[in-house]
Amino acid sequence: MADSFVSGLVGTLMDMAKEKVDLWLGVPGEIQNLQTTLRNIQSVLRDAEKRRIEDKAVNDWLIELKDVMYDADDVLDEWRTAAEKCTPGESPPKRFKGNIFSIFAGLSDEVKFRHEVGVKIKDLNDRLEDISARRSKLQLHASAAEPRVVPRVSRMTSPVMESDMVGQRLEEDAKALVEQLTKQDPSKNVVVLAIVGIGGIGKTTLAQKVFNDGKIKASFRTTIWVCVSHEFSETDLLGNIIEGAGGKYNREQSRSLLEPLVEGLLRGNKFLLVLDDVWDARIWDDLLRNPLQGGASGSRVLVTTRNEGIARQMKAAHVHLMKLLPPEDGWSLLCRKATMNAEEERDAQDLKDTGMKIVEKCGGLPLAIKTIGGVLLDRGLNRSAWEEVLRSAAWSRTGLPEDYLFDRPEIVRLWIAEGFVEARGDVTLEETGEQYHRELLHRNLLQSHPYRLAYDEYSKMHDLLRSLGHFLSRDESLFISDLQNECRNGAAPMKLRRLSIVATEITNIQHIVSLTKQHESVRTLLVERTSGHVKDIDDYLKNFVRLRVLHLMHTKIDILPHYIGNLIHLRYLNVCYSRVTELPESICNLTNLQFLILLGCTELTHIPHGIDRLVNLRTLDCVGPRLESLPYGIRRLKHLNELRGFVVNTATGTCPLEELGSLRELRYLSIYKLERACMEAEPRRETSGLKCNQKLKHLLLHCSSTPTSDGHTEEQIERMEKVLDVAIHPPSSVVTLRLENFFLLRYPSWMASATISSLLPNIRRLELIDCDHWPLLPPLGKLPSLEVFWGDRVHRA
Repeated sequence: MADSFVSGLVGTLMDMAKEKVDLWLGVPGEIQNLQTTLRNIQSVLRDAEKRRIEDKAVNDWLIELKDVMYDADDVLDEWRTAAEKCTPGESPPKRFKGNIFSIFAGLSDEVKFRHEVGVKIKDLNDRLEDISARRSKLQLHASAAEPRVVPRVSRMTSPVMESDMVGQRLEEDAKALVEQLTKQDPSKNVVVLAIVGIGGIGKTTLAQKVFNDGKIKASFRTTIWVCVSHEFSETDLLGNIIEGAGGKYNREQSRSLLEPLVEGLLRGNKFLLVLDDVWDARIWDDLLRNPLQGGASGSRVLVTTRNEGIARQMKAAHVHLMKLLPPEDGWSLLCRKATMNAEEERDAQDLKDTGMKIVEKCGGLPLAIKTIGGVLLDRGLNRSAWEEVLRSAAWSRTGLPEDYLFDRPEIVRLWIAEGFVEARGDVTLEETGEQYHRELLHRNLLQSHPYRLAYDEYSKMHDLLRSLGHFLSRDESLFISDLQNECRNGAAPMKLRRLSIVATEITNIQHIVSLTKQHESVRTLLVERTSGHVKDIDDYLKNFVRLRVLHLMHTKIDILPHYIGNLIHLRYLNVCYSRVTELPESICNLTNLQFLILLGCTELTHIPHGIDRLVNLRTLDCVGPRLESLPYGIRRLKHLNELRGFVVNTATGTCPLEELGSLRELRYLSIYKLERACMEAEPRRETSGLKCNQKLKHLLLHCSSTPTSDGHTEEQIERMEKVLDVAIHPPSSVVTLRLENFFLLRYPSWMASATISSLLPNIRRLELIDCDHWPLLPPLGKLPSLEVFWGDRVHRA
């Protein structure tokens, strides 16, 4: 994601360079120099990130580099904001062209701004050139964006198993895998099997156990163990297979010479090849499949990987999913690792009560248990020492609350707001962010959680992985759960960029002000369960002039201060489930704002009329506030991706239903109080234009819970039916459809038997709630893609 961040900066600099903005700022050549230096540094970022943990000098270099990049992002953001306020809605090059000398109303303001930005850009260049010059001293190597063949630098594994690995599950899993590997499959000579699980769960250990099994040695003429790892050399990989099969190779030989050697050694030979730690399925399709196909019937390839998708791509006939260790097996492993011999292992049973709690903290992850066991080995069999390890703050300072559930849309929004998601052609930022999220799931860095809604998807991160994340970001991120204790300790990174405060009880915001007043570099502030007065909030917002993300969830704050309109860098504002009663008009000055989340703000009754000036807004969530309407002009928000809680109102000055037709980027739309549409004299044909929006995936339609058909005239009911039939006709792209509190006597015409399969071909989830006046259900069996149907109180049908 650091690479995406730099790419974003380079893209902005390219736009500025094209329009010769450096001449207007009085610093000729500086923007081009800045762009070139950033590109040079970007080429070594991959190498620096890999070496930062073990090399302090490289880590210090990265910290200094990040500091300059954040400053550069702020300076360029100031420029973009000034330009967009002048001519909103145009592309950056057009904004700069021919209009540059009239961006500011007064000449003195213009000269002052030009001078300030020019000086900042020159200073950034000086700092970056100094950092770039130190690349060679640190021996940082350039790499392509998508390297295919690089020297092996990752961990090595061997088929030799650790003698202290124990547990009944290990025995059972190994026995089952041996049976799978030795089972006859006449369909093909070479069959792939896979072991899949998160890092540290014991995939390699299980593969070692299987590899050394007597039945395996008796069944296969040749057994070969190769560690692939994340980055590998194709020639080294082929060479290792050759050596494992009893051959020899020259390290100078090319792939084209090595492939025939592999094929010759294994032709007609019944072999077992273990490929440990595979990260890319192309290793099979592009490299190994053809040379291995000549193996004798019964040959097997056993793959270990973190990514179940890789196993599927390699067409694994059997996938063994690793499970976390049960408590007793975890305790046995901890005993082995924390003691020197059998006698000490027996003595350790006196500490089993504390040991089992430590095992529980490790979450059943073998690597974590082994690591903690090594720590306990140094402490000896001392109860107080073991309890000290159990109480260590290292368990809790992980950056997020224990068992925190990640909501996929929410985490993607945060990535976008921080600039971590790179624009890719016609693919939306949200779609790219969702690809990132899927990759984390496939690599088991996130684990799917069963709690799931139609659109949202929840996941968890293992405690130890979260601890690792906290360690890697310790120079710029801080998580606090005990605010008062943190204030006493005063420990925080020098250049704090992200601050997360999730109090276990309601905390006055004055404590936050006192803690954060020295950290104006903060870009992300996540605060939950706080209370305070508007002046206190005003005071602490004034500390955060660089803020990109402001998350105030479950807070007892009733008014956001006027000063919030000065946070020109703000991309994300979330006040969900707070007591906010009004939003200041100054919020409409936040032209960079991309996400405005008002979910569950039940005391909020209106949205500022100037909201149409938020031209970069991508998500507006108004579900929960007691709104009577949205302001006129929503159609100008051309980037809007999600609109949750649109309220129908036909009064003058409110946003009419037809404005939704202009929002062609919408993927998620929920509409409320649809019964008001029947007050229109005559609904216009294709009023909202939803049918033409083929990007729309999720559509939720609600009438208020109180109306019934008895409370409306026959004419009004007829108009309402027209609205449903024409105005809110969903496009064929919709995959989730929800209809709630529909009081009419029939379902919409687009759900009729003759047309439903062609008009709604992609519906996977359909929810009908309180549609109990329908005499019959729609012909759901004709929906070709339907996977989930949820019906509640549709008893008449």
